[in-house]
Amino acid sequence: MLLTHYLEFIEEGLHSTSEFPGGTVTVTSGRFRVYDVLYGFIELSRDEARLIDTSVFQRLRRIKQLSLANLVYPGAEHTRFAHSLGVYWLASRVVSRLVESGFVDEDEAALFRIAALLHDIGHLPYSHAIEFYYHLKFRERISDKFKFHEKLSHTMILLCDELREVIVSLGYDPKEVVALLTGTHRDIKLTSLISSDLDVDRLDYLPRDAHHTGVAYGLIDRERILDTLTVLDDGRIAIDEKGIQAVESFYVARLHMYQAVYYHKTISGYELYLAKIYEELVEYDPELNLLASPQGLEKVIKDSTISIIDDYWLYSKMLQALKDNYAPKQVKKRIQNLLSRKGPKTVYNVSLFTHDPKCIKDAKHVVDVLVDCGVEEDSILVLETTIKFLGSEDEIVYVKTRAEDIIPITEASQLISNLPRYYYVERVYVEREYVDKALKCIKKVTHKTYQKI
Repeated sequence: MLLTHYLEFIEEGLHSTSEFPGGTVTVTSGRFRVYDVLYGFIELSRDEARLIDTSVFQRLRRIKQLSLANLVYPGAEHTRFAHSLGVYWLASRVVSRLVESGFVDEDEAALFRIAALLHDIGHLPYSHAIEFYYHLKFRERISDKFKFHEKLSHTMILLCDELREVIVSLGYDPKEVVALLTGTHRDIKLTSLISSDLDVDRLDYLPRDAHHTGVAYGLIDRERILDTLTVLDDGRIAIDEKGIQAVESFYVARLHMYQAVYYHKTISGYELYLAKIYEELVEYDPELNLLASPQGLEKVIKDSTISIIDDYWLYSKMLQALKDNYAPKQVKKRIQNLLSRKGPKTVYNVSLFTHDPKCIKDAKHVVDVLVDCGVEEDSILVLETTIKFLGSEDEIVYVKTRAEDIIPITEASQLISNLPRYYYVERVYVEREYVDKALKCIKKVTHKTYQKI
């Protein structure tokens, strides 16, 4: 059994009490337990452990949660596997309260736990770094509503024979699991808990990423939020009035973590660089080329070949290219730069919190200037993105007041109402041999923010 080293199985019919740092956990018959750095022991049923034992789920052990963030924060070695278990555990706690309150039944709760467990099953090697490539490659096929890895997760749940067989054997329809993840499930109370401004995904990754990077900004009062969290009959997420301060800390933590970790200029530069390397490897390596088409991706998903496509797999592809006399010299140079931490540098950087999503966009102009100055266009990388911090009316958190009124969190909290709605990032990077030339060119033609790192 794949879980033997990590999970403790309590023999059926036994009743066990185990000591661990932070407290005592009592486990009854037929349960698996795994120790988590944030929550202590996480308990899973025998059925849920079967999903974790699939080769495609075990693959998440070998995909880092924060891609290349360990190049800046050496402790950021945690995985999608740990995050998925964390989201499952938070989902279990929330949905148990809903069952006790009569909001949902046991079958709906079990389905919700499965959806939480599988929400990130579609991540490819190095997580969001490789998504840069696929968003450009499939931009006409990907809606604004879902990220590439989310679409791939939905596809895996529907098409991967190994996953489908387990889900069906547990008495559930894979389409129902996907409906929960896409927000189209008939029970809107559950969909909002898995995808909204204040969902179990964010409640796990903010403190988890903060813990492993050592960045204190992401710490939140999770217990207070869970204690005051509820769902209204119409599906909207709500908290009791006494939980407002905890939710305020959650929103502020998001702002800081996006600035300090998720869009840290060095991390983003290396992620773009890896996406560039991946694009070049796709042209050279037939096995990677297969993954560049929807048909190829569906094939490796259906036959579970995707279970070997992880960080180590892509790393080995890069090492093979370095040793291959026929590999393009340019890609070999870039791979060597990545492995030696000699990636691109920021030469133009605008990152700001704003209420206006329509910011001035100068990156294209900067690129034109650099090319005119003799900087090789192939050596230029551009990041341009707008992150929305407060959701739409359907996604935003609501507050249930002492008078039983339901009002948006933006009305209940002056702090949240004054927070910026967007984080706008526009950066231009160049490979190191062009940094001095690029900075001189930019100084001559623009008064916008530029940085020499």
